Amino acid sequence: LPILAGVLSAKAVKTPFDVAETKAMASVAGGEEPLAWDGSFSKLQATFDKDGFAGLYRGYGANVLYKLPADAAKFLAYEALRGTGAAGALPPGVAGAAATLVSNAVTTPLDVVRTRVMVNGDSDGGAGKGRNSNVLDTLKDLISSGDSAQ
Repeated sequence: LPILAGVLSAKAVKTPFDVAETKAMASVAGGEEPLAWDGSFSKLQATFDKDGFAGLYRGYGANVLYKLPADAAKFLAYEALRGTGAAGALPPGVAGAAATLVSNAVTTPLDVVRTRVMVNGDSDGGAGKGRNSNVLDTLKDLISSGDSAQ
């Protein structure tokens, strides 16, 4: 239970910044103008102006649903690779890097869903434009597309 409380509170603080960063990275230039990076703060302000406080937390549930299994996979992989000091165990830095790779491989579909939910409905052409912002519907769309390259 303390782990869940930690993730919920950490994501309560971090989600608005994740939303701004994700929208900034997913934005596209309109017409002939080149894409200009003016930072995530402008996206944070634009999101608040357009969607209010709730817009800053678009994807909070998806963020939590991504973070819990990602941390669990990373922890389990690290412990398995590091062992309990047994001979032949990997050094901590190598085990940590390998555990991160395992965690990312396992949770990439959840990260795609999280990103789509965050940019859904973005008027500047975000990746999720015109799609449902519901986590389950977004996951169903991803699976039914049959495109593993997404």
